[in-house]
Amino acid sequence: MKRGVFLSVVIALLAGCKETPPPAPDGYYVIDDITVTYDNPADNAPENSDPEKNVKAAIRDTMVSLKDTTFFWFEPGRVTVDNSGNRFDSDIHGDTFDLNNIQTTWTSPDSGQTVYLTTEKEGACGFFNCTLKMTLSRADHTSEKLAGMKAVSDVRAASYEAYLETQRQFYKENGFPPVPGDTIRMTENISVTLPEKMAIDLKKQEGGDYVRDIGGLHIESDDDNTEIYRFRDPLSDAEGIIHLVKVPKYRWRFDEWLNQQKGIIYQEENGAIYYNRWGKPECTYFRYDQKERRYVIIVAETADQMMMQQMYSIARSAGKNPPPEAKSNK
Repeated sequence: MKRGVFLSVVIALLAGCKETPPPAPDGYYVIDDITVTYDNPADNAPENSDPEKNVKAAIRDTMVSLKDTTFFWFEPGRVTVDNSGNRFDSDIHGDTFDLNNIQTTWTSPDSGQTVYLTTEKEGACGFFNCTLKMTLSRADHTSEKLAGMKAVSDVRAASYEAYLETQRQFYKENGFPPVPGDTIRMTENISVTLPEKMAIDLKKQEGGDYVRDIGGLHIESDDDNTEIYRFRDPLSDAEGIIHLVKVPKYRWRFDEWLNQQKGIIYQEENGAIYYNRWGKPECTYFRYDQKERRYVIIVAETADQMMMQQMYSIARSAGKNPPPEAKSNK
């Protein structure tokens, strides 16, 4: 009996000795300092610091200038980064989160008053590998620096929202008329209608050089359960990609993914037109064929609004059970 009591006490003491994780940052933070360190020591030397003569020095200056335009809002499990009204969110997993798709580690030695951020090297400086380090300090409502940046952010965000509203009105008034063209049989049960000028250039993606994360799916062209086809308009910048992906229906989480994009212009149950996280206009439409257990997901990009209307109409043509006369892509 005494032995059992003793063990219980020891276990309780050991449990109490476990190191508790540090509290996550909470509230608004401004940037006090930013350093950029390239892999090659020569790129960090003073003689290579002229931004007019060295592209890496120019990138460093751009990164450092973010401290005058960017602030952070931390809340439980999530962080929002605002750069002059350009906002993006990321979930916090332990001591990491994505800073504009760059994995970032945070630490705080003083219970969240100061936060140190360190990015992974790959992609942090565009085509060049570098380590980006930031020092953040908590800011309250009396912070003049935070108030100034929030004022700029609010004005630009309001202007951007007004710009999006004009585009929403365009699609509301004009809709998406069907686009005449050739009905292409993609699989036994799935077809897509393409204008003849685009159907001619429809090409299958060969090789393993296409990777995309969308709607909770990680898509790779060299996956045996995936087929990728590309089409484009020869007279504009419009490009489209048809993804045929065999996955269980529940894997697709479109609404959750869409809410991470920059601005939604048009949305319906199976698709949307929006500005993606990089600020580019894009549309996505999808259907699921229960018999084949396959999604057809069409993504298109174009900067022209009239062309976007046409591309989304093409995407919406994705359907099941094509007629016998439908052409085959095989």
